Amino acid sequence: MEMTSPLKAYLIDADGARIPLHAHAIRVEFDSGMSIEMSLDARCDDPLRNGVLIWGGAVPQPTWTDDACEALTLQLGVRPLGGNVINVYPYRFESDPATGEVRVETTSKPEDD
Repeated sequence: MEMTSPLKAYLIDADGARIPLHAHAIRVEFDSGMSIEMSLDARCDDPLRNGVLIWGGAVPQPTWTDDACEALTLQLGVRPLGGNVINVYPYRFESDPATGEVRVETTSKPEDD
């Protein structure tokens, strides 16, 4: 017996109307090329069904190699801004093998800094 997700997703248009969205995930892409995905595949028997899963980069797939997973996923930063709002953003640590210097790549483009 197939379980259906208890989650419903909508796009909100400029007039505030809700448009039903039938998808497995919602992907938000930043100008920098980084992205976050929110999984909508929670099942009724899932212990995390009382919330959503947000992934840095993309939701990992079982067919991905370790290299693909490393290339396509990102860390997530979460910054509380108030009791009812958080800022979620992807970032990546990169290190220079020659110098060992570590830098953080974020969603802002270099010209935005």
